[in-house]
Amino acid sequence: MGVLISVFCEFRLKNERRCSMPRGSQQVACLGPKGTFSHEAALSKFPRARIVLKDTLEDVFDSVFHDEVKYAVLPVENSTDGIIGVTYHKIVEQGREPKVKICGEIYHPISQNLGAYTAVVLDCVKYVHTKKEAWAQCRGWVSRNLPPRVGFVSESSTSRACEIVANAQGEERVAIGPALAMNLNGLQIIAKSIQDLRDNATRFFIVGRHPLRKPRGQVGIKMTMGIVLHDRIGAISDAFKVFIESGVDVRSVKVSPVRAPEIMDWKDWFFVDVLAANGDDGDVLKAIDKLRIQKGLVLTVRILGQYPSADPDETPMKGGELPVVPKDFGMPGGLGLEDIIAAGEGMNTEFKSTLRWNLEEQKVDKNIEFAVIKTVVGFMNSRGGVLLIGVKDTGAICGIEEDYKRLSKHNRDGFELHLQNIVQRAVGSAKAHLINVRFALAEGKDVCILTVQPSPSPVWLQHEGKRTFYVRSGNNTREFDSGDTTEYVKLRWG
Repeated sequence: MGVLISVFCEFRLKNERRCSMPRGSQQVACLGPKGTFSHEAALSKFPRARIVLKDTLEDVFDSVFHDEVKYAVLPVENSTDGIIGVTYHKIVEQGREPKVKICGEIYHPISQNLGAYTAVVLDCVKYVHTKKEAWAQCRGWVSRNLPPRVGFVSESSTSRACEIVANAQGEERVAIGPALAMNLNGLQIIAKSIQDLRDNATRFFIVGRHPLRKPRGQVGIKMTMGIVLHDRIGAISDAFKVFIESGVDVRSVKVSPVRAPEIMDWKDWFFVDVLAANGDDGDVLKAIDKLRIQKGLVLTVRILGQYPSADPDETPMKGGELPVVPKDFGMPGGLGLEDIIAAGEGMNTEFKSTLRWNLEEQKVDKNIEFAVIKTVVGFMNSRGGVLLIGVKDTGAICGIEEDYKRLSKHNRDGFELHLQNIVQRAVGSAKAHLINVRFALAEGKDVCILTVQPSPSPVWLQHEGKRTFYVRSGNNTREFDSGDTTEYVKLRWG
């Protein structure tokens, strides 16, 4: 699909040079130069619009703020690099009554490619031109496929790298960048999708003064709000309990310090995405009203936009078109371990006391391992989630030190190695990359934080010769029979 978009973009841009746009044509701003991932994302959403390329994110926002364009496409977070704060900052810095609001979102896969002016022998490549971030994303592939002494030439952008390689017209120089940049500069794509992380993606906001037309079949409506809390112990837990008690589906939380007009000081803003199922925002608005009246808890709550969800779990899509979702989309990414525990178990969160040690019977219990893997698979087949190991159902910290004692290496490394091994046995190496393992120290005890991404294809659990299918439902993990599995797979992945 990305290649088709790139070819179409090249054809359309060439024709734009030959003729002027008709009056009244929609203009959309994004970050340049031509061929960037921002450019790709804008064209994927607005294929008939005139794309206006800007030098900085501030310029992109200002162009829609000053009515130069109708909409602007701005990156807000990347699955490897995290939050892009300037986008949130520009929106909240407008004040209490913002003229420009969030009116849409795009999840765009970040696929890096290797391009050359002509066909090349990889062993003969001497220089790789690209931006330093793109180089870092592809270092594993480069080390496996290009000569050991290949030189990295840092460029200001991947688009500029493609332009330089195209002008050099040699066989010893290649570029790493988006397919669109390759096509616009006349490079041949030698290798596709060479990034080391296959699930790398960027989420973009579409901002403007007017709402977008609602897509056909769209049922989910997202609302993004900015919240500033008083600096006191327990403020975060108290605030998010309001959403939990109101039954609000909190999909994502990001934190960034901003100095906004109504609060003349640098404060941490919580940027919260919530989902209003079937477009009914009544529960969300009630929860916001409850927050606003708690003056000792909340300094301000501001709705930054309400728009159709592009979340693949909520948007009907054809098979093969499921966007890749960044690691912490839908996760309480802006919260610490203490706050996640305080929020309790739910659709996206599960607690397990240990990985394999039965605390009551004081012995290794493979059934506990199976329960952990079952939860992981359930998260993969749903919207992803966070599994805490070393935390009881009540939220009490018990740690994983008893597990350490039963492993060949009695530490975090041994624990992670054992966990990765049992995951690979259960779901295969191709799906094991969907989990991320890290550790935190709480009350002097180790807790394992397992972040699980949603899978772009169905995942079956292999255990004792049996193949089963699990899905996260509420705060439980359910096994589906063959009929339910067939129907769910068809609805979820097409």
